[in-house]
Amino acid sequence: MKEGEFEKNSIGWQLSQLQQQVGEWLELQTMRLNKNIPQLPEGIPSWLVEGLKAIAWIAAFALLLWLVRYVWRRLEPYFIELKTRGAVGGKTTSRTSEMPVEAWLKRSQTYFDRGNYREACRCLYMATLQLLHERAIARHQLSRTDREYLQLVQQLPQFQSYRTLITTHEQLCFSDGEVLSETFERCQQAYRDIARQE
Repeated sequence: MKEGEFEKNSIGWQLSQLQQQVGEWLELQTMRLNKNIPQLPEGIPSWLVEGLKAIAWIAAFALLLWLVRYVWRRLEPYFIELKTRGAVGGKTTSRTSEMPVEAWLKRSQTYFDRGNYREACRCLYMATLQLLHERAIARHQLSRTDREYLQLVQQLPQFQSYRTLITTHEQLCFSDGEVLSETFERCQQAYRDIARQE
């Protein structure tokens, strides 16, 4: 390119053209919308009209915030699962052994405080699996199912407590039903009983 010449088709130029086209389209849509809005009768004070517009914007903004919060709460477990799992050679591996029991318990309490009892119970379950791993009762294996864990702990003194946590986890995995605080409290008591056994 010679001095004094400029590039006529760069990415920056294309982006500015796109931005201009989007702006013009939005302006056109706004003009069409304004034409379709019925005119208010004469004599209505302008402060009332402006107040109603402000209320409408506040309501729309509140609805948007509620929607974002709702979507976030529904997707949050998946984000946490992604953090606690890693991809190795195309396979997912459990990283439970990398998280100490205390971390799972802290996470469980955080979810409980937020009112997310489903995830709070799941974290107690994960803390239990970590305890089983640390006590060399059931080492981490990605392929192990809840039923297999139940078989492994069948002869342990706190079998009923293990059963409470494992069956609750199984129900949470296969149900979208609401999880109540009583379910969490039952799981928390079961975990305490297990943790006391050394």
